[in-house]
Amino acid sequence: MPTKSNLDVLVLAMLDQEPMHGYEITTKIKEQLYDVWVDVATSSIYNTLKKIENQGLAKTTEIRLGKQPPRTTFTITKKGKKYLNQKIPQILQQEPYFKSFMHAALMTLNKSNQKNIIQNLQQQKINTNALVDKIAEYHSKKKNNMAKAEQLIYEHLKCLYKAHITWLENTINDLENRK
Repeated sequence: MPTKSNLDVLVLAMLDQEPMHGYEITTKIKEQLYDVWVDVATSSIYNTLKKIENQGLAKTTEIRLGKQPPRTTFTITKKGKKYLNQKIPQILQQEPYFKSFMHAALMTLNKSNQKNIIQNLQQQKINTNALVDKIAEYHSKKKNNMAKAEQLIYEHLKCLYKAHITWLENTINDLENRK
């Protein structure tokens, strides 16, 4: 299981597409649903940008538009591209990491309040269904502009969450039948 965030790789991959400023990266992460895979706080983006700049993986340029304050735009460097090309294969070879399986451990530890566990799992099912709908909507809107690999990733993500919904349904039914 991965022990460290790969936010630096995600940010560098985005900068490899085009130079961006921090707010633009944060917005694109939400728009493209990358936050489904990576928990990202806005402050983490800015900390990551500072870190990759200090490591020489990205460089900054100040851009002024009219009378607005200057905007710091980040561009990936050759060193950053080399780092990105080394890290992506490493990440792709890792076993999958499902960040939400903490609930399974909590469920086994808290056997005393089964009704509460069932209610929480039902709420998680509602939330997961909403997430699947959000992914499906994004995928259907952008499908014609996505590379085939990107389409496959979103289809795979929908399948994973649908499988999780099935697991939730089975677990809820099993717990209700044990009452």
